[in-house]
Amino acid sequence: MLDNELVLSDNQSFTATAVSTDSYDAGEQAINLGAGETIEYAVHVVGADFADLTSVQFQVIAADNAALTTNPVVIEESAAVLLADLKLGARPFRGKLNPSVKKRFYGFKYVVVGTGTAGAVTSFMGQGIPDNDDYYNKNYSVHIN
Repeated sequence: MLDNELVLSDNQSFTATAVSTDSYDAGEQAINLGAGETIEYAVHVVGADFADLTSVQFQVIAADNAALTTNPVVIEESAAVLLADLKLGARPFRGKLNPSVKKRFYGFKYVVVGTGTAGAVTSFMGQGIPDNDDYYNKNYSVHIN
């Protein structure tokens, strides 16, 4: 299960450099996210394979505004992930936050090289992110009595 407040890109399509559609607001006091308990992050390719771009570099960023554009700082980043590795179901970027930045807003940035025509990700943060999210049979139902 994921905390909806920590899903920062939900099936977000992009074909050029972009930031996550949502950001995590740590509050007016601004905190060093991950300084107490370990915070993990992950990016999953969803919907379809990426198409036509050369590569994407994935970044976890922090900034002074919710749009992630004022004084952004890169906390973690991947190497350039080539198009061949951006297929549906791929998990090209995951890890644990290095608590080195004290900011109010946290999110992701996707740095695209080339011109893409398709591609989407779901990106999130949390604790205890599993290596595999297919623990239940597909199309299962939960009934509440």
